[in-house]
Formats: sequence, C-alpha cells, structure tokens
Amino acid sequence: MSSSSSSSLRLSQLHSRRVLREKEQIKFEKKAMDSNRRNYLSFAEEMDEIFIQH
Repeated sequence: MSSSSSSSLRLSQLHSRRVLREKEQIKFEKKAMDSNRRNYLSFAEEMDEIFIQH
C-alpha cells in the first residue's frame, strides 16, 4: 500500500469517527432538551394549579 492511500484511509477513518461523535452529541442534546421541556411543562402545570387554588 502506498503512503498516500494509507494516509487518505486514515483521514476517512478520522472523518467518520468525527461524524459519529457529532451524531451522538446531537442525540444527547435532543434528550436534554426533551427532559428540560418536560420539566418546564410540569413546572407550568404546578404554577397553574397554584394560581387556580388562590
């Protein structure tokens, strides 16, 4: 194998690894946003109940 083809193979491996890591990061951020949204909604519901009671 020539050195140029092995270095391009290495580059493509690095690239695919970076793409995978970015996908994982996006998935993690979506999960965090979903749980934040749920927390916010339950907080808003509690506030509604408090206002209704008073």
